[in-house]
Amino acid sequence: MPNWTINRRSWLNTFGMGLGGIALNEMLYNDVQADSENGVLQHLHHVPKAKRVIYLFQSGGPSQLDLFDDKPALVKHTGQQLPESVRSGQRLTGMSGNQSSIPLVGSPFKFSKHGQSGATLSALLPHTAAIADRLCFVKA
Repeated sequence: MPNWTINRRSWLNTFGMGLGGIALNEMLYNDVQADSENGVLQHLHHVPKAKRVIYLFQSGGPSQLDLFDDKPALVKHTGQQLPESVRSGQRLTGMSGNQSSIPLVGSPFKFSKHGQSGATLSALLPHTAAIADRLCFVKA
């Protein structure tokens, strides 16, 4: 007799993409009716000001934790074991399944605030730090 038990992760993995695609199609059906004159969506609540967007997908690139996402508490606890309250008895990833210990590791790089906005950037980005007020960091 087959085992039909399914956990939440398996269910989301199996059905999530199909249902997500259907939902996205329904949600965007009326929203993507672009103005034929200038290519701007008709029902925006403000006039768009951005002329360009630079999207960085750095596959294999430096982590955001080493570039612009300072975690001082993580650096403070570097070398300590991951608390059981975080793990809740579960394996975190397939890569950590055979590890006997899971130490915390913070960024080895120094961070400082730059520009009037106070953007926190790593010492790895000195040229980016010089133009920090001209950039928008989306941390979602």
